[in-house]
Amino acid sequence: MDVPRLSTIQALLLLLKARESLPKKGYYYRSWQTVKTIVSMAKDLDIHEHYSTHAEGRPCDLSPIECLIHTRVWQAILVVEIMIGAPQGKKSTCVLMED
Repeated sequence: MDVPRLSTIQALLLLLKARESLPKKGYYYRSWQTVKTIVSMAKDLDIHEHYSTHAEGRPCDLSPIECLIHTRVWQAILVVEIMIGAPQGKKSTCVLMED
């Protein structure tokens, strides 16, 4: 796969949604592999840390629009992971916030 980029993550999320419209045999397995790739890329880009940065009251170095995009992309990843993984009995690997 290409180097991690936000645009690649967004494209993979769109492909997951397109795949959902015509599920074939092995849909959940292939989708789970794609979700794993998306989560790994997001973690490489530290998108998962964006929430905790704001929760601690620290400002991020992004513009307001980029900040919102990072937040929404991470939320979409979390929802997709639960939607694809739950029917297979998988546990979430996304960390929304740390204790």
